[in-house]
Amino acid sequence: MTLIKTDLAQRLQLLQDKFARQLPEKVQQLDTTWKMIEAGDLSLLPRLHQCVHSLAGSGATFGFTELSRVSRTLELVLQKLLDSGSACGEEQRAQISTLLQHVRNSTQSNPEVCLIDMLGTEDAPTRQTFQADDERLIYLIEDDALLAEHLTTQIGHFGYTVRTCSQTETALKHIRQKIPAAIIADITFVEGEKAGIESMLALRREGLALPPLIFISSRTDFLTRLEAIRAGGLAYFGKPVDISGLIDKLDQLTSTAQAEPFRVLIVDDAAILAAFYAETLEQAGMVTRQVTDPMQIMKALDDFNPELILMDINMQGASGEEVAQVLRQQDIHASVPIVFLSGEKDMDKQLAAMSLGGDDFLVKPIQPAHLISAVRSRIERYRVLRNFMVRDSLTGLLNHTKIKEQLDVEFERARRQKRPLSFAMIDLDHFKHVNDTYGHPTGDKVLKSLARLLQQRLRKVDVIGRYGGEEFAVILTDTSGPDAVRILDNIRKDLEQIRQHGEKTEFSVTFSCGVASYPGFDTPEAINNAADKALYRAKQDGRNRVAMATP
Repeated sequence: MTLIKTDLAQRLQLLQDKFARQLPEKVQQLDTTWKMIEAGDLSLLPRLHQCVHSLAGSGATFGFTELSRVSRTLELVLQKLLDSGSACGEEQRAQISTLLQHVRNSTQSNPEVCLIDMLGTEDAPTRQTFQADDERLIYLIEDDALLAEHLTTQIGHFGYTVRTCSQTETALKHIRQKIPAAIIADITFVEGEKAGIESMLALRREGLALPPLIFISSRTDFLTRLEAIRAGGLAYFGKPVDISGLIDKLDQLTSTAQAEPFRVLIVDDAAILAAFYAETLEQAGMVTRQVTDPMQIMKALDDFNPELILMDINMQGASGEEVAQVLRQQDIHASVPIVFLSGEKDMDKQLAAMSLGGDDFLVKPIQPAHLISAVRSRIERYRVLRNFMVRDSLTGLLNHTKIKEQLDVEFERARRQKRPLSFAMIDLDHFKHVNDTYGHPTGDKVLKSLARLLQQRLRKVDVIGRYGGEEFAVILTDTSGPDAVRILDNIRKDLEQIRQHGEKTEFSVTFSCGVASYPGFDTPEAINNAADKALYRAKQDGRNRVAMATP
């Protein structure tokens, strides 16, 4: 058992022990409440039902399966009594007293299941099995000197370092000494028609964990492609190589960025259950926040910004359905998934709860693996839908609305921190000519090429968006106007050197850019308009240049 697993087992055991220690007090509350009901205080019947309902759900969660089973039977009896609205008859009193005794007896034994056994082997996501020695190093195995030079230059514009080998044996020596972020290998060499494939197979037979592997070749037959896959090839490009597609694949395969962990807000007035759900989800790599008083949910929503709310239905102060209705009336929280948790097995009642704002309904007790799977799938779907709402579908950059919202946010932050901020408007030169000459699919590749270049050359803290058509917008945080001009002019020069791939030809494109900065312009509207006017001036002055706006 790993150290992480051992630590998790200890925390879960502490929770299970804590629940067991609380059982005598809970049973005493049941007995006291029942005696008061027998003495004539029928108003306490809903409270008794609530306490028994809680035991039915939490008992099995903490390994007390018999306690959960007996409590569930008693809950149904009490529910039937509540639905009838009549007083207890002698037969019902005897039945309830007997079931209470069974509940009491079931708390005397140890739990039937250990929590760590229930948890299974679900672990947080792990990194890939290989570790590159240089995350920007690419090995290119190609014996055509002109093609190798061309690919090296083009790939280099996107921030990669390319080491070229003309022979497979030389390449194998380099790979054994230093593992790159990816390998691009031709298939046919002097050593053999499929020497590129055979050399990669030889490395795999040595047991070496290879980085992502891309094959390039003038061979397009199915058998060669199949053999490339069997050698571990994750992509295959015919010659002439589509640079845009190759860079797309390199970016995808070499990305070391870890996805943001899922954020789950747990709302349950039973603190020990909330803690258990938190442990379960956190061991799967998620981040959680617990709220045990539903009346305090609004502050947690604002502070934590969850991607899913996991909420009990039966809570003191406000039910889960009521909380969901409050949230659904607010646009900012209307799309956040809500997953209800309850011991309620009646399908009609589950559907009724869902109609009030829930997205899913999980019945207690729920297996940890099931809980993790349900939460993960819901958040993944939420992220996809949210991405459609704020991202441009072609480039993956922020859309027009979102980039303007981010300009407001970053501008206020710069003003508050008294730091510089620059805003740039970028427009591809003669883009209509590109579409008319090479076709709209090629034009789309050009847009993606510029988007990718901006993403690679700018910092993570900078914000990039597609403003519309062939226009892009960039927010450079903590960056003065002259620095922004220098950075964007370097990107402009690199774009001019990149060979774009048409159906039967190659060509290059350029862009014009206008830059404005704070504090020179003192509102988001002013800095936006100034950058736009500077862009217009850059185009009037001959295009393919960066112009700076002056206050």
